[in-house]
Parts: sequence; C-alpha cells; structure tokens
Amino acid sequence: MTAVFAPSGNFVACGGMDNMLTLYDINNRDATGGAKLVHEFVGYEGFLSSCRFLDDEKCVTGMFCNHRTLMEVNVIVIDLLPGSGDMKIMQMDLVKKAKINSFDGHNGDIAALCLKPQDNQVFLTGSVDRTSRLWDLRTDKCQQTFWGHEADVNSIQFHPCGNNFVTCSEDKTARLWDLRSDQEITVYKPPTPNSSFTSTGVSVSGRLLFCSSDDSSIHMWDLISGDHLGNLTGHENRITQISVAPSGVGIASSSWDTSVRCWGL
Repeated sequence: MTAVFAPSGNFVACGGMDNMLTLYDINNRDATGGAKLVHEFVGYEGFLSSCRFLDDEKCVTGMFCNHRTLMEVNVIVIDLLPGSGDMKIMQMDLVKKAKINSFDGHNGDIAALCLKPQDNQVFLTGSVDRTSRLWDLRTDKCQQTFWGHEADVNSIQFHPCGNNFVTCSEDKTARLWDLRSDQEITVYKPPTPNSSFTSTGVSVSGRLLFCSSDDSSIHMWDLISGDHLGNLTGHENRITQISVAPSGVGIASSSWDTSVRCWGL
C-alpha cells in the first residue's frame, strides 16, 4: 500500500497488508538479482498506509569496498489498528530497530501523510475521522486540527509555499486550507455529482489543483479562481494515486485498471 524512496535514492521502504515495514538497498543485489533486503520490521498490529523518509544524509559509501553502509535513516510510519480507535503515528529508527516516538490524536484509521517542504519535522495527516491534523516531531501532541469534510479524508498535500495545504475526500470535495488562519479557504466540487476523490496534488507553480477520482479521471482546478479546468481521461477504472513530478512537467497515475499512466502538463 505504500512505497517511498529515501532522498538519496539509495533505499526504498515499503509496507502494506503484510503488517510489516520492509527496507531495501537498491544499489546492491541479492542472489536472485533483486534489490538487497536490509531489514523487515515486524510486530505491527495493522496494515501500513503511508511512510516517509525524514532524511538519509548519514548514508555513506565505504572507502574500501565501495559498499554503502546504512548509518541512520529515520522514517515516519503510520501504524493502523483497525477497529481499536487507537490509531498511531510512529517515528522509527531503522538502524536501531526501535520506535523513537508515537503520536496519538486521530479517532480513526489514518489514510494519508505529507511532510512540509520547508521543514520535514512538520507533517500533516488525514483520517477517516474526517479531520486533518498538523504535527511537529519536536513536540508530543497535535498542533492543529481542521474540521470540514463530511467523510473520509483520503489524501493530503502541502502547497509548495508551506502555509497552505489541500485535501480530498469521499464526500466528493477537495478543499484548500490555511495554517496561519487555522481555517478552510475554498471548497472545490466536480461538475459530475458522483465523483469521490482518492488522491490529490498541487502543481509546482502552486496554481493548479489535481484530484484523482473513482470516475476514472483526474480533475483539475485553478486554486485561486476555483474554476474547474477539465479532466484527464484514459483510465478505465478507479484511479488510486497520483503524483506530480518534482520538475513540474507531468503527473503519474495508478489505477484499478492495472495501468500506470504519465500525463504531460
């Protein structure tokens, strides 16, 4: 359900319905030719919906055999405990194989996580409890809670400026929020009444909002005017995830139709 590159591109962490966090070194191969397994972190009581590397600046290259040694890698991992009402956000040290910290606050499964571009100690989460929450790793509690959605918050992304963020929901809306004023700014609705949203993203310019939908298309809005700019069509089933390229030149999307597509902007 989740897979993410370390900032250097040397490692990949992934997890999902197997209730494990698995770390791979993609620069080294095992006997089968696949990426070398570094470690499997077991013991989770629920599936993992999202994880993010905080840094891997302490990944170094060994001077004698050109072997990369994992010195220290931190990630935030969401640990879901279905039905318990005790949903956890966990910060893990992958080398010491230990939990650094955990954060409580949501009253339902956590569906999404996003790091702040300007400060990766700050992050947002979205949950089936219909809220979005702001956290800081330097504290032990939620900093802000945002209410407004009427159903599960499926996806959350910071605006490039870092002062705003966007969400999308099963309630068939996407929303723009402001951290400084602690409130919702705009609600974006599709022209089709039965389109629930699964994933969201913002253009590098900060002007365009993208939301994938279970109607098999990607909806686009002007963030400032609120105008719906059209749809990217081609998938034949629900789109599960979208990602805006860091260069800003395109979008990648994945779907239940078993395809991944790239779209030029």
